[in-house]
Amino acid sequence: MAVKIKILVHSEDDRSSEFEAAEELKGMLEESFGRFPQAKGSVYIGYSLTLSGQKVRDIDLLLYGEVEGCVLKSFYQSQNDDRKKDVGVESFCYVIELKDHDASKVKTANTHLMVEYKGSWKDVSDQSEAQKYSFMNYFSRANGYKPFVCNVIWFRQVASESLRQIMVGTNGMNALPAEFGVEDLVRQNIAQLNEEKFKPYQGVYHINVNADGAFCDDMKMLLQERRVPSGLTRKKLECLMQKSIGDMEQNDRLTIFSGRAGTGKTFYLLQNAMHIANAEGKRCLILTYNTALVADLRRLLHFVDIPDNVDNYTVQIQPLHDFFVGLMKVLTGEYPESYNDYLKRYRECIEGLYGYVNESIDSKDVEYLKESDDVDIDWDYVFVDEAQDWSDLEKKILFKIYGPEHIIVADGIDQFIRSGKRQHWERDVQVNSISKTMGMRQKSNLTTFVNAFAKECGLKWEVKVNKKILGGKVRIIGNYVENEHKMVVENCQKNGCENYDILFLVPPKGVKTNEDGERGFEKRDEFKGMGIDIFDGTIPTLREQYATKVSECRLYQYDSCRGLEGWCTICLSFDELIDYKGNIYWDNPEDSLALESFEDRKRKFVYLWSLMPLTRPIDTLVISLDNPESEVGQILHRIADRYPDFVEWDV
Repeated sequence: MAVKIKILVHSEDDRSSEFEAAEELKGMLEESFGRFPQAKGSVYIGYSLTLSGQKVRDIDLLLYGEVEGCVLKSFYQSQNDDRKKDVGVESFCYVIELKDHDASKVKTANTHLMVEYKGSWKDVSDQSEAQKYSFMNYFSRANGYKPFVCNVIWFRQVASESLRQIMVGTNGMNALPAEFGVEDLVRQNIAQLNEEKFKPYQGVYHINVNADGAFCDDMKMLLQERRVPSGLTRKKLECLMQKSIGDMEQNDRLTIFSGRAGTGKTFYLLQNAMHIANAEGKRCLILTYNTALVADLRRLLHFVDIPDNVDNYTVQIQPLHDFFVGLMKVLTGEYPESYNDYLKRYRECIEGLYGYVNESIDSKDVEYLKESDDVDIDWDYVFVDEAQDWSDLEKKILFKIYGPEHIIVADGIDQFIRSGKRQHWERDVQVNSISKTMGMRQKSNLTTFVNAFAKECGLKWEVKVNKKILGGKVRIIGNYVENEHKMVVENCQKNGCENYDILFLVPPKGVKTNEDGERGFEKRDEFKGMGIDIFDGTIPTLREQYATKVSECRLYQYDSCRGLEGWCTICLSFDELIDYKGNIYWDNPEDSLALESFEDRKRKFVYLWSLMPLTRPIDTLVISLDNPESEVGQILHRIADRYPDFVEWDV
């Protein structure tokens, strides 16, 4: 056969449903291309693909190829021309969503296709569309251009006539029946092309991905690299997949994990979500404030074999603002529409949302919304990260929709970014409370250092030193130079870690807008000159993405560090962070002690906040100071004098 069709096999003994579908597709295409004896070329079928760095990460099938001599005679008729024209197939790319529902469990709603899942109807058109754009973004980031990608849904258990009946009255949708051929794929391609751009050349219309012949080579390079977890990621995955979930009890109570930074709350939250999803087939959502943490957790899930479809068990991570703004759009129509004064507008809109949910919605309405495709709230359990920093209204809305018994929270006690006012989730509800006091992230010397720093700053803050993870060191320096970085990299390599496990943190002054209006790390070129390749998380468009290159270290602003960790963490211009937090402090005396002055409250806020970056490293903490004579510089110098064996003062 002139057109060669190849399945990109993961392993020789793979018998997954996706692989079986790939084999079935291969057989249909071989038969179909047989009707074009002059055609030649190569077609590839990938299956069970994971798109690292994307919100929608799972692709069931990916069909792509380049052919010549494949012309469909008198096939296409435009709206403005009665004559049917030939269509030549040159190159193509299809992202295919597989569905094994029978015809009775498929329906249309307006222009969307729905499938039944556990008695509810789920929108698969949105899922398919999201897959297409995830793949285009994934491809573009690697190759610098976006190909034309066609997304289709293959209903493997629905015959052509049945599917036609389901779609009666619609203008056609991106659905394929159990059996189809090249012609059906081309129809889908034409339907998704902009007619203004679909122009004939020498009397023939053409299907291609607009990549000047480079597409298949670029695709081959993209798909041949299947990332294998290593370093800290591999260790986390081993812990994550442990079946035992310790002291958590599932009952009719709100579950609260409480503990200070470094006690493992967020990881424990994710571990329990994974257990509930896998063991009980539940849909679990984790909500957190920090978009950098969203990206970090999504990266971890990239290596985990768990579906992310709308009609299956899953674990998903989402910024809490995205969740509540989604509700606002559907229920009240009032939501922050731009980044200008976003937080003030958000606070106003959350009040309106709470009023609507509290007064106008009952349990039947909630069930209807879960079945609706208008808003994505169909979750069996919601996991709340950094729960101490949530507002009363956000908490009450979650309680109203899901009930306390379906909510599991991680309470960081005194880590605040958003409100500065502690949230008490346990009020007026029965609670299953789990307290975590032992340091689970940092090696013993680092925990000792952070405890000493907190005491020097006058804070009532302490985490128990974990003697099962001994060692750790702290370096306090002036400028972060090339030799310093070489020592950090050598440390990581010696301990089996990768560059992803190196975490840089910078204050706002380290982020600038260049002449082209692009915002990012001020010393990016300087770092590049020192051989430091970074994933710049200070760039707004990368906030919910994560590093996919093995050479990249992560770099974020301090404000984005909550929940993150690194084998080595470098806190750049740490004294500038202290000044910055002092300058932006706004007074909130409500929860303070009666005898505390404004300066006492300000100092407490600033130094409690400073503990957050200091608790990010596992093995090594590097702190750079712009002014060693600053108050925080003197505090650090005193601690270095007290613990010379593992705290080095090299300023």
